[in-house]
Amino acid sequence: MKWRARWSHVTIALAVIAALAIASPALGLNIKKLVKKEVSKQIAKATGPPGANGINGINGVNGTNGADGTAEVASPARLVFNDSDPGDPSGEFVDVISAGSFTIRGRCESFGGASEDATLSVVGPDGSSFSAMSSNGANVNVGSGAGGDIASVGSSGNVVQSGHAIAAAPNGQVVSVTGSVEVGDPAGHCLFAATAIGP
Repeated sequence: MKWRARWSHVTIALAVIAALAIASPALGLNIKKLVKKEVSKQIAKATGPPGANGINGINGVNGTNGADGTAEVASPARLVFNDSDPGDPSGEFVDVISAGSFTIRGRCESFGGASEDATLSVVGPDGSSFSAMSSNGANVNVGSGAGGDIASVGSSGNVVQSGHAIAAAPNGQVVSVTGSVEVGDPAGHCLFAATAIGP
């Protein structure tokens, strides 16, 4: 004779399961943990053929080169310069800073104690572009040349002028220069001070 489940058996089984679910916390049993533990055991016992290897991932994009490090800063001490041949109309030149393709150059001219002229310039390769503004209000913009003046002063008294310039060479080097010139100072005919950032 074949055994058949009756509704009464199903109802009793469901009642037993419900009673265990309700009573399990009181007995210290956690049904969820027990089920998880049993499932883990069954999965650990299961064996089968290994699966196929997955496909290789695609290569990532190459990174870009980082920017060069911080630009070099040059700021020597104030330079006191005396014209060795006062009265000579061409004056004398002195290099204050070298920065890459550029030289920051001073020109000093003394007129035998009557007055002095001082000029601070940026000099670079032909084809450089140059833009400057001086404290006396002068603006200099050169689209293609070898440089220009940052600051210039001529006086029989003690006078200071300053300026700022940006210069770009054809090879891509850029320099930012801030400088000042002074005449009529007891220290000497011409005083130059400059700071160059770059290239």
